[in-house]
Amino acid sequence: MKVKIAAGSVLMGSESVEAHAGDREGPVRVVEVATFSLRTTAVTNEEFGTFVGATGYRTDAEKFGWSYGNPVYLSLDIDVLDPAFAPGTGTPEIGGFSTRELAAILRGLDGSQLLGLDVVEVCPPYDHAEVTSLAAANLVYDVIGLMAGTSRTLAPPADRAAI
Repeated sequence: MKVKIAAGSVLMGSESVEAHAGDREGPVRVVEVATFSLRTTAVTNEEFGTFVGATGYRTDAEKFGWSYGNPVYLSLDIDVLDPAFAPGTGTPEIGGFSTRELAAILRGLDGSQLLGLDVVEVCPPYDHAEVTSLAAANLVYDVIGLMAGTSRTLAPPADRAAI
């Protein structure tokens, strides 16, 4: 099912000093938007794959580089993982990633100028089996290996589409 959104004028952009002009984030301006429709259900991976194949769609990160050539610092909040994989956090998020899914996402950092990382929100007293601490330690180990070009788990896949 689709919901129709009427045409009209919208404000777009930001006056923040943090706004990046190259990303068209600022300044605030009026933009005319044509009538469009939104689906009431999520797009499946298969549907998105069909769209990418038909249109040649690429993200800005794929077009311009993952960090626009700039160094990257990664701050990883452990509650991005589902509580089944990281119960020891102050704010567990149902429906989060598995550790395997997060490792696949982190493969996208291959080739970036990764300077360092931190992992936050690990709370060992909330996890008597130490699952969260072990997950965090393994992710740190893998990302450091990726930074050094010697990753055991995060070795880049032969085909980035496999991510």
